[in-house]
Amino acid sequence: PIWNTTTNVFSGQFNVVINGDQLANTDDALTVGVDPTGTYLQLTLNGQTDLFTAGEVKSITFNGLSGNDTLTLDMTNGNPLGAGATLTFNGGAGSNTLVGANIGNSWQITGSDAGSLNTSTTFTGVQNLTGTNGINVTSTWPGSLVVDGAPLYATFWYNATNGSMPFNLATSYGLP
Repeated sequence: PIWNTTTNVFSGQFNVVINGDQLANTDDALTVGVDPTGTYLQLTLNGQTDLFTAGEVKSITFNGLSGNDTLTLDMTNGNPLGAGATLTFNGGAGSNTLVGANIGNSWQITGSDAGSLNTSTTFTGVQNLTGTNGINVTSTWPGSLVVDGAPLYATFWYNATNGSMPFNLATSYGLP
């Protein structure tokens, strides 16, 4: 199996750990979503899918290890983390990407290649963030901030050490 699970004997909930690099290709792609019936948490790693009863999963950890790894959060059939589960993406070596769902996402950049997405997903070792509609980015890291896939009208709040400034991609400069 490509997953390791541990069960909390007090709550009956699972902690799912997925380690990359188990197959021939070290460039791993994990999609976390809900199956079409809306009943199961669906995890797909490099084309291999497994289902878990949604309320039974307490946490998911994806350790990308080496290679260029991608984690995609798919909310097409519902929120896979809706039952209070958490998701951790440790990108590891390579150029790693976190793809947010096609909803209003709230990204917080807390360090070099680190931060959170919608409070329930945390990431480290992730160089590329891809968002879609309604992106809200807050950065407490005093460095550069690049977010791909945002519509031109998206506004970001960049909190540098000298205060906050809204930034509009359509104009490529701070707003008054």
